[in-house]
Amino acid sequence: DIMSFLPTSGYDDTVQNMHRVMIPLLGTIGTATGCALIWVLAKRRDKIFQYIPKLYFSGFVCQLVISLLLLISTSWTIAIQLSLTAILCLYAFFLFEKEWLFVNTIVCIYNLLSVLGKVSFLGYDDNLYSMLDNSSARSSCLSYFNADSDSGVCDGYIASLRVFVMFLIYIVAFLSFTSYLLYRDFDSLSENEKESQRSLLGSKSSSSNYESISGNESS
Repeated sequence: DIMSFLPTSGYDDTVQNMHRVMIPLLGTIGTATGCALIWVLAKRRDKIFQYIPKLYFSGFVCQLVISLLLLISTSWTIAIQLSLTAILCLYAFFLFEKEWLFVNTIVCIYNLLSVLGKVSFLGYDDNLYSMLDNSSARSSCLSYFNADSDSGVCDGYIASLRVFVMFLIYIVAFLSFTSYLLYRDFDSLSENEKESQRSLLGSKSSSSNYESISGNESS
């Protein structure tokens, strides 16, 4: 019952219904989308590859927006990590140089392992969804915000964050894959294709700027 996802339902009911419906549903959507993307890349690569950088850019914007939403929660520390790395990765995108794409790939994989709770030696012992969903999540939220037990911030808002976090996990996985894809195929891209990506916001590569400066000095 979708109505039970609304803040008017009890906290425990909301959590249980999200376990029964939302996780399997969003997991199925994410898996189906991933399979479709892989199939298209394998069978229609020449037609779809030109859109990968734009999807890649959109993914980082989504990561940045969700990280800002997470700042209003007990998961604010990982929100800062996600926001700062998203800014770094956007910088790499605008430069669109192979070295920066390599750095970006490592950052994306690190973020993926972090949100999945697979970097225990750095303090990420639990996945990001469970941090908002475990038995102590609500009490921690009420204590953190000094809110009343019937406050919507720890029921409705946190419930909504769980939905965004489920999407975030798949978004970060997508970014890890596409970042590596762009890094691997960077040398096969034409100079026009590279410059078209750098000119998305009017930016140019540092090497292009250097060549331009050198040319002006020699003239």
